[in-house]
Amino acid sequence: MNHQVIALRYAKGLFLSLDKNDLEEVEEQLADFSSNMEENSDLRIIFEDPAISIDKKSIIVSNIAKISKLNKNLTNFLLVVLSKNRMALLIHINKLFIGLIDEYKNRLRLIIKSVAKIDPSYLEEIKEALSKNTGKSIVAQCVIDKNLLGGIRLETPSIVFDASIAAKLASLKNNFLNQIR
Repeated sequence: MNHQVIALRYAKGLFLSLDKNDLEEVEEQLADFSSNMEENSDLRIIFEDPAISIDKKSIIVSNIAKISKLNKNLTNFLLVVLSKNRMALLIHINKLFIGLIDEYKNRLRLIIKSVAKIDPSYLEEIKEALSKNTGKSIVAQCVIDKNLLGGIRLETPSIVFDASIAAKLASLKNNFLNQIR
C-alpha cells in the first residue's frame, strides 16, 4: 500500500480522536516531535532499528512524552504508530495532520519567497488580498531565497504565483521567440 495513503489514515485517525480544543496543542507538539525525529539522526535510528524491541522504544516514547508534557491522546497515538512499526511515516503523518487542521480551521498556508526581508505592511497587504480572494485565513511564512534576482514568489499547496524577475524575463523571452517564429 502507498505510504501516503497509510500516513493519511493515521493523520485522520489522530484528527478524529481529538477534542477540537486540543487541536492546536497537538499540532504544535506533533510538529516538534516530528522535527526532532527529522533532525536527530540518533532518535530516528533508534525508532527504525528492528534490533531494538518495541517495548524499549515504547519506554523511550513514554519518557519523551512525560518530559515534554505531551497531550495524552498524542502520546497514545505515538505508541500506536510505534507498535505498528510506522514511525518512519511520522513526518508525512504530521504534514497531512496539519493539512487536516488547516482545512477544519479554514486556513491557507502561504510561503512567500523573496531576495530580501519583506516589509511587514506589505506582508499584511498580501495576506489581506489573499484572504479576501480565498475566504480563508492566511498563515504566511517568509523565506529569503538568494536565487531570486528580485520580486517575490508566492506558494500555496495548490497554486504558485511567480512575480520574480526571472519569471518576467522568461515570459519576455517566450513572447519574443513566439513573435519571431
